[in-house]
Amino acid sequence: MSCSSHTIPFKKWRLQVLTNSDNNNENQDSSSFEKITNKSLVAKRPSDSLPKSPLFQLAQTHQTGNRLRKPQGTKADDARLENNPWAVALASPLRQCTATAMRLPKAFLTDMSLVRRIDESTTGKERKASLWWMPTELLKDKLSAPSTSSGRKPPVMRLLTRALLVEFLPNAIRRGGYRKVQAFQLVPSDWKLNLKKSEYVEISKVDWPEGLSDLILKYLDQKIVKSLKEAYRYEQIKREKADQWRVLQISSDLSVSSLIESLRHVEMKDMGTGAVVILGDSGSETIKGDPFASKFPDYLTLPQTQSMVPVFDLSSLLSVSGRQALRESIPRFNEKALFFRADGPKSVDAMLALWELKGYVMHDTDYVPDLRDHNDADEE
Repeated sequence: MSCSSHTIPFKKWRLQVLTNSDNNNENQDSSSFEKITNKSLVAKRPSDSLPKSPLFQLAQTHQTGNRLRKPQGTKADDARLENNPWAVALASPLRQCTATAMRLPKAFLTDMSLVRRIDESTTGKERKASLWWMPTELLKDKLSAPSTSSGRKPPVMRLLTRALLVEFLPNAIRRGGYRKVQAFQLVPSDWKLNLKKSEYVEISKVDWPEGLSDLILKYLDQKIVKSLKEAYRYEQIKREKADQWRVLQISSDLSVSSLIESLRHVEMKDMGTGAVVILGDSGSETIKGDPFASKFPDYLTLPQTQSMVPVFDLSSLLSVSGRQALRESIPRFNEKALFFRADGPKSVDAMLALWELKGYVMHDTDYVPDLRDHNDADEE
């Protein structure tokens, strides 16, 4: 490189060099440039073949700077989704199951918190006290306001609403009689750090209540009865505007074929967001069904839309007292079977309560009875 006869600043000289370099690049053959460009466009990254999370797709459509955003839904779309219980459940905030580390919408998790059990066998005074993990979300009406000496909120953990998990955690025993999963291990770590010595000693003795899976089943039963009664009360307020239920006319015995045939005669808007509710014969109220054993499938295909809807067999899911309470308070529950479609917030809550109980037992019909038999054999 030759030196300039006149001394010029380095900054100006560097600018001249870069300008000459750009001019030389522009004079190159355009055909070779196109070949290189096309070759780079054809090549794909290995990650392009992997499925992408909906959250990643949302980030791609989110407006940044001058980028156009994906068209937003109309008010009619929002209203339709608000009455779709499955859309409402999937749109609930993502939370983590403490036991399995799975991140799921909150609608599929059960909130558990510490509850003090007091033995009031003598003069109502506190004689024995112990802390239990209990489904406080299902016990809101029965618990007093939570309070702690430090003024903080009590620790909360979330468990997947599955009977197999709830049955396994308290009964998983190692050799020697030690539990595989200690109840204290599920206390949030940030809560343990700021505990006083007396509080730490007490919370370290937290335990599982006996028959926790049956307790949750009982509380889910009560939640369904309460939610359906509340939906019926709002239905009475709406009167003619309410359009939630259809009676399935079944003349023969209650079976899958008779249900499908009766569904052909149902005319209703947005039937794909509904469900089939089976009550059974009113004369069988004294028979307690097994929630893990139902003769009906989990889903049925609607003849109108060819979409699948869940089947809630309340003759096996609900207790005898629960079915009797529904028959006494809501006349339509004296029928054999109904078609239910939510059309408001209260009916959406009722549908999700039904699905919560259904999801609690649906996937574990073959495992929970075997696990219980195995635990009973170990105790003997």
